[in-house]
Amino acid sequence: MFQKLISQLEIHGKVISQEYANLKLLRSLPSAWNNIALIMRNKFDLDTLSMDDLYNNLKVYEAEIKGQSSSSSNSQNVWKWISKKMTKTKPK
Repeated sequence: MFQKLISQLEIHGKVISQEYANLKLLRSLPSAWNNIALIMRNKFDLDTLSMDDLYNNLKVYEAEIKGQSSSSSNSQNVWKWISKKMTKTKPK
């Protein structure tokens, strides 16, 4: 839906940068996602990362958290997820 709105703006001559669109998406997340949004803002190059890739990274995080035991705290889960992502994707 958000991507459709951006496309409609572009049709009417208003160009939205990729970074701006990604930041808007991250800011629209519920407050429970503040830590992960902050990490993604700092970890990824938001001006080149597609919105689909950002969304997919968020979905992966959500699936991994849901799959982990409820005995772990959410902050522990965040740091485990970050550690795995940092080892998989190194900046070029």
